[in-house]
Amino acid sequence: MGVDKRFVEVGGVGLLETILRKASAIDFVEKFLCVEDELPALKDLATKYGVRLLVDEIKNVGPLSAISRGLSASKADWNFAVSADMPFFEFDAVSTLTENFRRCKRYCRKSTGERNRWRVFIGGNCPNIFDEKF
Repeated sequence: MGVDKRFVEVGGVGLLETILRKASAIDFVEKFLCVEDELPALKDLATKYGVRLLVDEIKNVGPLSAISRGLSASKADWNFAVSADMPFFEFDAVSTLTENFRRCKRYCRKSTGERNRWRVFIGGNCPNIFDEKF
């Protein structure tokens, strides 16, 4: 495609900004924007939406590095990760899932038929598992 898809616009708003706008309406304990590089446009979005910008510690290994970075920084018992290129994701689904957290340690669901697009809830002790894989 030749462009950073995080900034591709749908309805006049970039994909990443759409996700950040939706996330800002949810009362998460913490919110992170995990990125491979600290670009000025990403810093601006993090500031605009009140999220903490975290840069991957391990480069060029895909989204697991970002998830690991976010989990390492998190103080929460449960964490939610969503890909930046999912503008149609509705955070109401998160509320439905959180009702059952106390009964499970980990919930992962692959999006219907789409590779590399995961919505993930993971217990906070998983960064060391990801580190072993790297």
